[in-house]
Amino acid sequence: GCILQKMSTKKITIRNDDFDPRIKLETVKSLHELYVSKNVPFTIAVNSCMSSRIGFDKDVVDYVNSTDPATWDIQLHNWSHDRYWAMSFVDLYAYIYANLMMTKQTFIHSNPTILYPPWNEQGDIMSNVCKELGLTIKVSQKTIRELFKDWNLGDETLFYYHWWTKDDVDILPAVLDKLNKINSSLT
Repeated sequence: GCILQKMSTKKITIRNDDFDPRIKLETVKSLHELYVSKNVPFTIAVNSCMSSRIGFDKDVVDYVNSTDPATWDIQLHNWSHDRYWAMSFVDLYAYIYANLMMTKQTFIHSNPTILYPPWNEQGDIMSNVCKELGLTIKVSQKTIRELFKDWNLGDETLFYYHWWTKDDVDILPAVLDKLNKINSSLT
């Protein structure tokens, strides 16, 4: 079995990056049901726009809005997947504000408080924009594949994966099992 090299004293979060208009209902349901079965909130980082598409399919929105809000942790990735760290304050504010408002409007039980920036890149301007919007920036350089290799958490409490990457999705059940055990021991 897996042995943790260093036990974290903080809750561990596994976030699904790029939860965006390309995602289909079957994928959302499958991932959400997996998280629910493991008793772990489904943390998603929402992009409101991707590949020239704005807005989610109605069946995806209806599913998210009709399921138990306590099973979701709906946060922001950003309007689209751009290099936001290099933008001016005005431009960055417009993008993050639009993502925040559209996410709240689309997913009616959401109240995002965290921005997980694309490519885990941040800067002073982004920090200032997020502060004005009441958001916290959180980044992670580690994927769930890196975590799965040796279960050495180090000081990390945040790991990410992509819903379209088969290798990530294949190991997700084992990662969520371990995550549930770690987080349960902290309560």
